[in-house]
Amino acid sequence: MNRQDAITTLIEQVQNHPFHHLYRNRRSGHQAQGWSGGLSMYSLNNENFPNPAAHFQWLQVVLRDLEQRGGQVEQRVQIANQILQWGGMKLVVEHQGPSFEKFNQVIQKAKDWALTVNAPMNSSWTKVAAVFGYHQGNTIWDSRVSTAVCFRLAQIFLAEGNTLQHARVEFPDLGFIMGRSQRVVQRMPLVSHYWPNAYQKWDGHVAGANLMREIADQLNFLEFPCPPYGPQDDESHVGNGSWNAWKVNMIFFADDVVPQPA
Repeated sequence: MNRQDAITTLIEQVQNHPFHHLYRNRRSGHQAQGWSGGLSMYSLNNENFPNPAAHFQWLQVVLRDLEQRGGQVEQRVQIANQILQWGGMKLVVEHQGPSFEKFNQVIQKAKDWALTVNAPMNSSWTKVAAVFGYHQGNTIWDSRVSTAVCFRLAQIFLAEGNTLQHARVEFPDLGFIMGRSQRVVQRMPLVSHYWPNAYQKWDGHVAGANLMREIADQLNFLEFPCPPYGPQDDESHVGNGSWNAWKVNMIFFADDVVPQPA
């Protein structure tokens, strides 16, 4: 199975998946099916109900602030810390010193993946890179997203009888980020068999973003409906419009896929 066939099969798999919203690893009672349904299941960790509209509104505000105030150092740092707090991260960016230097390196790299700057990468910095580099196609590649994608692809290659070597040739640099949540831990036996650990690797962040874009392009080509979550009179709102890498990423963040009992 080649890369394109695997992506096509992945799209079919997600379209047939009944998504259940999870709160503290338990089903909250909200459920939906397929790509549009998966998007509707998105919520933050501290919400016991799906809330994609609130997320899109948050993202819209942050991106607008970056456009209007991102040229000021103090405001950039403030926005970065808002992103980290939103993501539940302990990292705090200071206005000077090592964390500030790393922050600037991350921004540079997020806006131009070809740069050779020695930028750090982990579950905190991927969130900063994703927002500051939103228009360059960055998305979040953390434990929930990466293991959901890697688990689904591993299932597909396993069913086809393909080796892990074959899978890695078709998806070079793709890898998982380890996490502690129950669903992540359950996925790990299959995920770690097929894919390498991409922790602290920009190649993993970039490979994930590119895959999200490829999936979005295919969804649009196949004319999968993408529900709007912004004001009806604002076509430029990030919650409206067609599928993009960020929306696909949101679905995998909310993904409840785990191995089924034998």
